[in-house]
Amino acid sequence: MSDEEVISSPPRSGAAVNAPRYQKVLEGTLGDPFSGGNRVSVLRNGIEIFPPMLEAIRQARFSVDFLTFVYWKGEIARQFADALTERASAGVRVRVILDAIGAVKMSTTLIERMRAAGVDVVWFRPPARWKLWELDNRTHRKVLVCDGRIAFTGG
Repeated sequence: MSDEEVISSPPRSGAAVNAPRYQKVLEGTLGDPFSGGNRVSVLRNGIEIFPPMLEAIRQARFSVDFLTFVYWKGEIARQFADALTERASAGVRVRVILDAIGAVKMSTTLIERMRAAGVDVVWFRPPARWKLWELDNRTHRKVLVCDGRIAFTGG
């Protein structure tokens, strides 16, 4: 197998891969160097996802950046708002981006409480009546990054 084959196509099962060369091509394509020592865990549902997300927020010392399409209702919504509010009150920079359609049912009381504590809450693409064609241009991403060290993503 030539280097060009290895680089231009994803590795096939059982195929030899020139890992350092493949990494360099991916880094060049993405524009960022890879970092070593990372660990990835697959979390499949709220029971697996929410506790470690909340723990990461509660442990954050410098920053919490949270982007979500849907902000949950009920007890889990309160737990997230409490954790984000507590961190902001402790002097941690907390920024939250909520999709203006997906999170529209979020309690305004939670938003007001977070903002009062210093959480920077902004809405992604609030609907404009004269731009109805943009209603479906949403961010379905879900991203949480705490201290630039622990991250969660999905969508």
